[in-house]
Amino acid sequence: MTSPLIKSIERTGKKRLNSFFRAILVRKPEKPSGEPSGILVLRIDNRMGNLVLITSLLRSLEERFPAARIAVLASHKFSAVLKNRGWEIIEMNKKKQIVNPFLLIEFVRRIRSMDFDTVIDASHPYGFSLSTAMLAALTYIPRRIGSPSPEGAGWYTHVPSSWPERTVHESRAIHRLGSVWSSWPEWKPPFLPVSRRRRNRFIGFHAGGKPGRAFSEERLAALAGMAGELAPVRIYWGNEAERLRAENASSGNVQAAPKIPLERLPEELASLTCFVTPDTGPMHLASAVGTPVTAVFQIDNVERFRPLSRYSEALLKPSDEEVIRSLRSVLQAVR
Repeated sequence: MTSPLIKSIERTGKKRLNSFFRAILVRKPEKPSGEPSGILVLRIDNRMGNLVLITSLLRSLEERFPAARIAVLASHKFSAVLKNRGWEIIEMNKKKQIVNPFLLIEFVRRIRSMDFDTVIDASHPYGFSLSTAMLAALTYIPRRIGSPSPEGAGWYTHVPSSWPERTVHESRAIHRLGSVWSSWPEWKPPFLPVSRRRRNRFIGFHAGGKPGRAFSEERLAALAGMAGELAPVRIYWGNEAERLRAENASSGNVQAAPKIPLERLPEELASLTCFVTPDTGPMHLASAVGTPVTAVFQIDNVERFRPLSRYSEALLKPSDEEVIRSLRSVLQAVR
């Protein structure tokens, strides 16, 4: 267990590192006036759900600045979920570019050549990402917008004058970044346009999730088996370990899904009658394409991360019977 002394040393080290890089990287450019013509939104962590949650911000940027170029700089790992959805996507292999500084320098030069006049740090709204703040500073983009966290002081030229409590939905907090402008549009739920919405009879399950959040193999098989008595079940997976769990839970009316390319996953989830999942990235994705979701949470952050699509329900540490009861309610509502 980490001692209080070690934690204190770590906090002090991070503060000094923050101050050091801020001093050498942050320039004080002349603040641009007028409406932005090119906006770059940064979300470079390797989490699918976080990319989906910034779509509320992206939609309002499009509405507020219809003539502006809007691009998203995202991790190469999950950027495909936003491709061909109307936004310009710039991929970044964060790990590879940190290991090889020459690749990072070339990447930064590329961003500088794109003539953006505004960059928005849309990373964790209640924390601070030093790597994202550094990237924003390195681009030399004159208008830099970020959240008003104490650690972020000095990194940005503009921060919102007020910030919501942690009890609001994460997408609402990220959306607040745009409030630095007047006439900022009202928040709308995360949304991803899809090429087709025709629903099939399948109930979807997700075999993945972080440790402590994912269904155990036994519970996945039990829940999918009970759901299979209501409608055909398809279990989705993202890696080899999840594929094996999905196949082990397959029986009768329950089948493991084939491998779905990430760029096709929004359409696939949009075709489901409903989706049963732990608190994961695909939960946010299913919600954003309008599929009803029965979400199973193991951590009490339900209000911040609950799915928002119609008929969706978020359950905190439910029994199997409660999950199936929720599923029955969804099926009855959509039929």
